[in-house]
Amino acid sequence: MSATVPVETVLCANSASSSSEPRESCSNCLRPEKFNKSPQQLMSERESGYLRGFLAGAFLGGIVGALTALLLAPKSGRELRADIRRRSEELYTKARAFFEQATEDVADELNSAREQARVLVQTAREQAAAIIKDAERTLQEARSRAAAAVERVREASRAGAEAFRSELRQSSSPEGE
Repeated sequence: MSATVPVETVLCANSASSSSEPRESCSNCLRPEKFNKSPQQLMSERESGYLRGFLAGAFLGGIVGALTALLLAPKSGRELRADIRRRSEELYTKARAFFEQATEDVADELNSAREQARVLVQTAREQAAAIIKDAERTLQEARSRAAAAVERVREASRAGAEAFRSELRQSSSPEGE
């Protein structure tokens, strides 16, 4: 079971006041949608953001390093331009392959998540159907037991009434006559 952080317990980190009153939102630091996520979801999103930042930094660092190496190498202008063109084409090809792979990975993860959601929904439906079936069976058994109990009470009531009438007849009839 995943725990969510209720809005009432979160304090604003950027609050100018020194009061410790909980706030629902702060335009500087908090968004209400964060409060409905489990700690695992928040951690996953944070790690995903770190990974994206690292990859973007590594990519840009590679480009800057390659351009610096090309520009500082002792070559003629024509050779330098050819090297820059060739390296930029290589980098473009690598970047394109990286982003295509990332797109495929995201699509695979999305499909996997959809499949897991479909399985969870199907399982929940099956469990709900089983619970409803059990509840209906229990209700039917309770109705049957109640009907049997009502019938026993009616029979006992009839027998008691008949016995009472019989007693009344015997007590009202002259015994000594």
